[in-house]
Amino acid sequence: MKSETVVFEVDLDSPELTRGMTHAMRMAKPLESLMSPQEYNWLAQFVHDSLERNMQFFRYIKPGFLGQMLLYPKMLGYNPESYDLALLDLAKKWHKSVYTLETPAEQIALFDQVNLETQTQQFLNSVKQFDRQRKLMKQMLTLYHQEDLNGLYALINSENGPDNQDFLLDERNERWLMPLVKKMKKSPSFIAVGAAHLPGEHGLLELLKAKGYKVEPVFD
Repeated sequence: MKSETVVFEVDLDSPELTRGMTHAMRMAKPLESLMSPQEYNWLAQFVHDSLERNMQFFRYIKPGFLGQMLLYPKMLGYNPESYDLALLDLAKKWHKSVYTLETPAEQIALFDQVNLETQTQQFLNSVKQFDRQRKLMKQMLTLYHQEDLNGLYALINSENGPDNQDFLLDERNERWLMPLVKKMKKSPSFIAVGAAHLPGEHGLLELLKAKGYKVEPVFD
């Protein structure tokens, strides 16, 4: 790797991130208090029959986290590995300096941008549309492997509401831009962020072009 610095969204090795996420995912009231008894009974049955899990173990976890914990592995058909962790291991192995764009506290705060009631409805909708969501996940993976950033961005855009789009992607891209520019001027940098941050009018590629950078794809 010719880069001297590897840039991540957040330090995945941070104990503060681990502690913070563990705290952030918990809620004081049980999940059934956020929905009707009929909805909860239906959900518990689905989790038991389709996901082969027991809802009792997840009652005090925020709905925004449950999609990642319960639905995503089943949609994919396997437990996904983290590219970020693999890249972090390589950066350490090759003695690269590591730089992060967000603090653990900033990353954790993203999960509280949506209130529990909205999280609950989004989670229930994902469960009700499980087969559709699974097909969408496969579409995203196909587009990702095809390196079709615009197609991936259009698909994500069609599923995310404008508010989610703003705080999850656009606003963060704007905050990251100048730190990235400063870091790249200081040393050759490998930047590891989610693919959805790259395309679009407010994506990092267009923001960097507006700063005068020449942006080209690199193929193996």
